[in-house]
Amino acid sequence: MSGTSSRPRPRPSRFRASDSTKDFTMQPRKHRISLQEAPGRHMMERHPRYAVLVNGQPRGELYYNMTGYVGTLPMVQGGVMNIGERPISAFRKEVSILNREAQAALDAAEKDPRKIVMTRPTSDNRFVMAFSRHPDEDPGIHLLSRMQFAAARRLFAIENVSEGSFVNARSPIGLGFFSDTDFSGNPQEDPVILLEPGDEWLGPALGSLKFRVMDGQEAMTHCERIERVIETADGETVLVIGAQVSADAEPNPRFVTRSSLRFAQHVFGDEARVGDLVTAPAAAIADPDVRSALEAEFSDLVLDGEADEPRPHDDHSPNF
Repeated sequence: MSGTSSRPRPRPSRFRASDSTKDFTMQPRKHRISLQEAPGRHMMERHPRYAVLVNGQPRGELYYNMTGYVGTLPMVQGGVMNIGERPISAFRKEVSILNREAQAALDAAEKDPRKIVMTRPTSDNRFVMAFSRHPDEDPGIHLLSRMQFAAARRLFAIENVSEGSFVNARSPIGLGFFSDTDFSGNPQEDPVILLEPGDEWLGPALGSLKFRVMDGQEAMTHCERIERVIETADGETVLVIGAQVSADAEPNPRFVTRSSLRFAQHVFGDEARVGDLVTAPAAAIADPDVRSALEAEFSDLVLDGEADEPRPHDDHSPNF
């Protein structure tokens, strides 16, 4: 989607520092899968196992089950390919296909002049809103798969992309890397764009797209990686503490459902954020040593399980 020439220029979030002076020259990227027969065999195994490598680094394993090999193959845009129980020749064929698709996506990212310069979360945590910049055209607004964006950040690793939502204007992430980039145009289907405090200036650029401005605490949950998970007396509830995102922003411990934590880690892996989790009522911390340490670190944290029900983040809840 392209905007008009009156759109304001995207600028960095107040939650993250940026370095616009660094020279981000596009370096050759690759995502090449290979299968390597593993040395030795487990007891009673008649068929060798195969290590799944990406650029020579281990990313999984194939092993023989009943009638063929089972395992998954990593895809360049995130996620894995599961072709079921098949002969090793079928996996080799799929590897060739995935390698061709990976190179095509990387070539498209390099050649596409539209570069991602900013992202913001949405009310559907499977997607992010992104601004793109073209040297000769108006900025564009796009809806990107969060899984694909996370994969792009790993492939095109630069300081301003590895953490948080701001991407330097000279970022090498070309829009051609993504398989789908458009809002549907239907307000009933498109998610709400979640702007950060100070982003009000972006409102006019979003046109008819729905948006709201988060408060500072909610915005921080979309930046906080899950750093610590603490067990409670309630088997369905855990206490999570996010990583500190800036010098003046203290982590905010919160009780969440164990199921939402497991699912977020399964879907997003290391990219899971505190904002992906479903809040839960406070629960008691049974371990006295852990409880004492938490009380010393967070003096206002309720640890007796008698806190009020948590306040939901309006229209944002994980889509699990």
